[in-house]
Amino acid sequence: MVRQCCVCKILDYKEEEQHLSFHVFPVDPVQRNIWLSLLAFEANHKLSKQAEVRSNHFQQSDIECSSSGIRRLRKGAVPLAKHSLFSFPNVRYVCILLLFQHIAISVVLIQLVKTLTLQILGNLHSCELFIVYL
Repeated sequence: MVRQCCVCKILDYKEEEQHLSFHVFPVDPVQRNIWLSLLAFEANHKLSKQAEVRSNHFQQSDIECSSSGIRRLRKGAVPLAKHSLFSFPNVRYVCILLLFQHIAISVVLIQLVKTLTLQILGNLHSCELFIVYL
């Protein structure tokens, strides 16, 4: 069976790329929408159930290899952003406004937003991140 990455459309038959693995989208709708957003798909984009993402779209530390050689994503792994939200090299400050209705959920979401934002901003030097809670 020939597999294709839904992000870069590259097939898996190339011999020199046998070290790469393919990973399906999460079933959880929140995590799935995070993946879609980071991979520059529209929100709630309709993907086939067989849609997969190649391992080169993730950080190396997100890939775990079992003793039998099976490569899996660690829990909570998210793909690398396909396109940076900020294409300007002189961005110094980023402000994110968060609106929460349920305080219990906010702690988890705040950490997720920080992690994802810093990943997206990873190429920017001396950029300060401000999160405003409303």
